[in-house]
Amino acid sequence: MMENRRNILEEFRQDKSKDKYFKIRNILNMIFIVMVIVTIALYFIYPLPDGLPAFFCSCLTAILVKAVEVYLRVSAKKH
Repeated sequence: MMENRRNILEEFRQDKSKDKYFKIRNILNMIFIVMVIVTIALYFIYPLPDGLPAFFCSCLTAILVKAVEVYLRVSAKKH
């Protein structure tokens, strides 16, 4: 049982070290989290009819950042 856990942990560590986009993905995830917080703040700070363009722009930016991160994660798994 313990040997099986060690093998899984070693496999996980090796997978992370093989991923050449790991640092970039972490940075993109942090940017995504900040953009989601900004989007939520914009939703509550500005009234919706007037603040709709700012809300949509920040929301779209957050989604695009996350899409890039997912693309990097999927492409790293293929190689």
